[in-house]
This record gives sequence, structure tokens and C-alpha cells, in this order.
Amino acid sequence: MPHVLFAGGENLEGKSTNTFRMYDIFSKTLYDKSSMKECKRLLSAASLNGLVYCTGGVDNKTQLKTVECYDSIINQWSEIAPMENGRSDHGACVYNDFIYVVGGFVNSTVENYNPTTNKWYNCPKVPSAYNQTCRAVVIQNSIYSIGDMKNGRMSNSRFDPREGRWYDLNSNTTYVCRFDLASYGRSLYCIGGGSNPYSNHCARFDVFCNKWETMSPMNARRWGHSALTVDNKIYVFGGWNHVPVTTVERYDIPQNKWDTNVAEKIEHFNGAAVLIDHRNN
Repeated sequence: MPHVLFAGGENLEGKSTNTFRMYDIFSKTLYDKSSMKECKRLLSAASLNGLVYCTGGVDNKTQLKTVECYDSIINQWSEIAPMENGRSDHGACVYNDFIYVVGGFVNSTVENYNPTTNKWYNCPKVPSAYNQTCRAVVIQNSIYSIGDMKNGRMSNSRFDPREGRWYDLNSNTTYVCRFDLASYGRSLYCIGGGSNPYSNHCARFDVFCNKWETMSPMNARRWGHSALTVDNKIYVFGGWNHVPVTTVERYDIPQNKWDTNVAEKIEHFNGAAVLIDHRNN
């Protein structure tokens, strides 16, 4: 079973951290791993060919262009080429062996990274500028990006890397920021986030039908959390609701039901999380 890696985040004093931990879903065990070189929150992470790439974020002042790469065999970090644009609270995903970073806080730029050349390349911008948050996932041959906008509405777009073109999609769903996004099959799952008050709202978007539907709500309201798909279930880790939310929730997709009796309590706020097949050294 894959392991979950938690990178960076924000501590109780509101400071960025460089912590890096690995969680074994099967044994429900959390391990400390080698810390990142920089402290950062609101970063994003993606896994490619057994390596973890942590992109952007905020230290304690500045949106970062820097990128760090983690090798689990040697438990070490290395710095790679920086992005063209500083970004935070952005989307990150993998398509065709390239890392894509999408938008972020007041950001509409898109870049991709070729690990072979160690270079970043600019891509077409998203159609609408994001305000606070966006997330990106891949389904088949398209990158889907959802984010919040200044007008209090959501943006929902599809990017076809083969055409180099963005397409607007149905964005008629509940407004949230600092949410997270997961995918399974032909659907996107927009989970939790900040609104007024913090939200446990969840919605599913069918990319083939271009249609939203409301899911069962989470048990806990939270924002600044992470959501990941493992097999046919979605796990939600951490977040904030006036105090740290440490319960882990698991969504059974076929049953449309949330379960909280699935893991030990995990504190994780405004950090990144990614799945990786753990390799022993």
C-alpha cells in the first residue's frame, strides 16, 4: 500500500515549518523523515518516478519560486531548478512525466517541469485569475483546475496539454477557499474549505457530464487540510477550525459515507501531502 508524505505547513505560532513525515496507512504509524531545506507553508507536492517534488509556498514573508526534490531511498532532499514564478496555495500534478504547477494565490500562471532537462517551461495561463486557492488533478488526458475568485464564485477549468488550451467548465457550486481536491474515476471531489463559517461541505463534479452534485458532508469542518485518494476511498488529513483538526476522515465513494475510525490523530495544517510507493533503502 502506498504511504502518505506530509511536507511543511504552519505551526501553532503561525510560522512556516520544514517538517517532513511519512504515514503508513496500513499500520497507522507516523514517522519523522529528513526535514526540507526551507521552512514553508501553502506549498504543493507531486510524486513522479519515486521522487517527491515540493513546489513554492510561503516562508514567513515571501511567495517562493524554489523547488525541492526528495529521494526516499537515501532520505535526502536536493534543490532543483526554481520555477519562473513564485506561487503558493497552488495546484500541482503529474502528466506525461512532467510536473505541472497551476495558479495559486492571486496567480493565473502555469508552468511544467521536465526532470530530464531540469528546466521549467511556461504554459498558457488559466482563463480566470484565482484569488486565494486552486488545486489541480489529472483525469485521462486533461488537467482539471478548480479555485476561488474575488467575485465570490468558483472557477472550474480543463487544460488539454496536447492542444495547449484551456476550456471553461461548469463552476456553479458552493464557494470555498483553502479546500482540497481529489479525483477518482471520472469525478473531481471538492472537499471542505474556508467560507463563513469553516466548511464540511463536499461536492462531486462529473467531468463527462459537466455536472455538480452534493456529497455527504464531513464530520468535522476544516480548512487548510489535505485530501488524497487511496484505492476507491478518499482520506482527509488535518486542517483548522479555530484549533487544529487532528481527526482523519475516510470517504467511501460507492457508499457516499464518511468514517472517522480510520487512523491515529494527525496534526497537519497548510502543508502538502502526496502518495508515494515507499521504497526501503
